[in-house]
Amino acid sequence: MKSQANMLLHVLEGVLQDVLLAYPEMSSGVQKDILRITSLTLNRGQGLYTLDLPSLDPLLLGGLENGRLQLGGALARRVSRKCHVPRLFSGLWLRVFNADSCLKQEPDPTAIAFLRQIFCLGKRLDVECSQFRREAALEAYHEIESELRRPTLDWAADDILLEEPTDKIGLSDSCQARDPGDLFYREEEELAQESLLKVLGRIQQVADILSRSFGHLDVMSEEFHSIYSSEGIGFKHGPGAVASGTKKWERSLFPTWPHKLEHIFPFAYCGMTTIDVRMGTKQPINHELPSRMICVPKTSKAPRIIAAEPAEHQWCQQALWTFLRGKIKKTFVGQFIDFSRQDLSAELVVRASRDQSLATVDLSDASDRLSCWTMERIFRKNHFLLNALHAARTRYLRHIDGSFLRLKKFASQGTATTFPAQSLVFLCIALGASIKRDRIRKSDILRMVGKVRVYGDDIIIPVDGYEDLKLAMRSLQLKINLNKSFCLGKFRIVWLRRLRWVRLYPRKADDLQS
Repeated sequence: MKSQANMLLHVLEGVLQDVLLAYPEMSSGVQKDILRITSLTLNRGQGLYTLDLPSLDPLLLGGLENGRLQLGGALARRVSRKCHVPRLFSGLWLRVFNADSCLKQEPDPTAIAFLRQIFCLGKRLDVECSQFRREAALEAYHEIESELRRPTLDWAADDILLEEPTDKIGLSDSCQARDPGDLFYREEEELAQESLLKVLGRIQQVADILSRSFGHLDVMSEEFHSIYSSEGIGFKHGPGAVASGTKKWERSLFPTWPHKLEHIFPFAYCGMTTIDVRMGTKQPINHELPSRMICVPKTSKAPRIIAAEPAEHQWCQQALWTFLRGKIKKTFVGQFIDFSRQDLSAELVVRASRDQSLATVDLSDASDRLSCWTMERIFRKNHFLLNALHAARTRYLRHIDGSFLRLKKFASQGTATTFPAQSLVFLCIALGASIKRDRIRKSDILRMVGKVRVYGDDIIIPVDGYEDLKLAMRSLQLKINLNKSFCLGKFRIVWLRRLRWVRLYPRKADDLQS
């Protein structure tokens, strides 16, 4: 750890030398910063770069968004009573904020670039977090799960989940009616409830139009075969581990194939290989294995909690993932989601930073907060797709301590259907929040092309839909990460999963963007 901290210190000293080249007049201040950082490295070690410095990044981003710097934390001690910016790297801070902590009229984008480079230097280091933080993450995981609503449909059953489209359930079910005779009943609460009902109603209309566009899903149909042939092999094993811990060459043996899978993915068609036919392989036993919880390194702050799926479920989930990817390309949904072109989102972010017409939204614990309750309402008009998602989903999770948890969330991270499913759900919410019409048609949705875009839990919407989006997210038990969501200022940010952080720094001071 000591040697790694020294290496990070060496890199940071190099960054500060670049600062001196850009701002020679800051020589004395930079030298003091180097001495402070060296002393902090000796005292804090690697934690300075993985925990302490990254904690300053939200302060910077929050100041750019809100126009005022709110100090907090050990490294954010202000320079003096008259100068309310952090003492550490104060020369760079004062090129972005005035001494009274208010954002400058023309902040220096180069200074912002240097500050973010310093703060995020060790943020994404692949290191194990402490046992205390790991236990805190597991506790938060269980807390989120316990707070989720129980689904209305019988997700615990083996049989068909939904036999036909229905109007009996809807997103507006999340609104609980209040008694006007209640002592604490207020008129503003009634107005807020009415506003929420309108937003949820619009989201439901969008969801019904979108889910119907996917049509019939039958794994033995020519359409399904043509989609997964054009997109690559549909039924396949994923790159990660499986719940049973078997090796890759053993996964296709499928000793188990639960009754729930058999409804939608018959083993004779979906699971049996040519070798199985020659050997006269019998039907696997009807038994559903639970998924297995795994904590993988993410940052020093907390691990990433994922699930290793049973091999047979993963096999069918990959086929569903391929089907959804192909269907999205063939329908109007492809104008809002493209899983192979996240650079399209980056282009919108650049535009948003220039004209401030669009907001960027990031969610916290998105997959853990997406409940079966929400899924069954978003896809209520396509029982074929809903039944397939239900069939490929595992109902139980085996905890690290060996106990079992029956999930109310749709699926954990590590499940092949999680990413496409949450992208579709968040697209419905984004469109419903952005379209200001009581009765929504497909033409209204198409007018949002170039204004709304979704990639997983990264959402881009018009600024005037941001408040309605927050309202709907809260009602559906989803949580916006305010530290990574931007609406008010000229700063926007997007997370490119394949390219890491992509920062675009403008040539003009009035075009702050990232």
